[in-house]
Amino acid sequence: MLGRPQRLPRGRGHAAAWLLPVAMLLSSPGFAQTATIAGSITDRYGVIVPRAPLEAKESTTRSVYSTLADSQGRYTLTGLPPGTYVVSIDWIAFRKFQREGVVLARDQRLRLDIRLEDGETLNTPGELYFRHAAERPLKGSAPRGRDGKPDFSGLWLPATDPHPEPPEVLPAAAAVMKQRAAAAMPSPRAFCLPSGIVRTTEFDLVKFVQTPTLLVMLVEGGDPGFRQIFLDGRGHPKDAVPTWLGHSAGVWKGDTLIVDTIGFNDKVWLSFNGPYSGLPQSEAMHIVERMRRPTLGQLEVEFTIDDPNVLARPWTIRRTLTLAPEEEIREYICNENNRDPQHMGNK
Repeated sequence: MLGRPQRLPRGRGHAAAWLLPVAMLLSSPGFAQTATIAGSITDRYGVIVPRAPLEAKESTTRSVYSTLADSQGRYTLTGLPPGTYVVSIDWIAFRKFQREGVVLARDQRLRLDIRLEDGETLNTPGELYFRHAAERPLKGSAPRGRDGKPDFSGLWLPATDPHPEPPEVLPAAAAVMKQRAAAAMPSPRAFCLPSGIVRTTEFDLVKFVQTPTLLVMLVEGGDPGFRQIFLDGRGHPKDAVPTWLGHSAGVWKGDTLIVDTIGFNDKVWLSFNGPYSGLPQSEAMHIVERMRRPTLGQLEVEFTIDDPNVLARPWTIRRTLTLAPEEEIREYICNENNRDPQHMGNK
């Protein structure tokens, strides 16, 4: 089913086929002036994708160069003549990745980290339903509880921010990101650790169960698998113990639920992919969420992230989740149980 954390087995025969060279690197006096592309390959959860085949095709000569990622999802493609390339990965269980217009100069070493999206190769009824539900959300008015407040109860499909604004990262945090990238460090999720509250609605099916005093989020694909938002008027504890998800208290302002969360630890990554992969958080982080259900089939969530030790100014992320009334969350167990992270994604 699309968006599930489980992975299909990687067929050895498929990978073996890519061991055949598709281009010969010619030895010449100018060989030392060729370029290199290197980076890491992960899935949308930040889990490494081992043995994925990568291809670079020069746009003018149509010459093709290829390599395989190693068991840690790292790859290096050397000996590339200067030019403009199309970089692609076509790998079982994932959508085809293609990046056009990759320009390489002589002696350049370009880092290109790649995130693969879940594929649609199975075409199961569940996958088809997920796609159609996201494209055509249910219409109608949002339901209300006995207290008259909008009721967020239901199972919601994950979503990304279609137009995210880039965070302004402080130098110390940027250094942490650089260090993690240099070490090709997997995200905490690869070690069966929580993704944090910001990433939960990007990666996982989430079931909201709402009462007048408590909103519970049951998460299919993430640890610890649930989150509590208190609606009974309580404040934050004076000495909140740092945790992965923090302490959340919500109040209603009209039809918008404003959720205030503090008490985070510094172990979560705020971003897994792209130019801000490895973005850290600190124990000083404070998140305000604004949740509203404008229609029956849509739930809007806006995160405002304020971390004075990481960000130069508050960072805002917006998502619109889609109701999936015919779906249900399933039992989820992290297969490796944090005992064999070096082989995560390879089984």
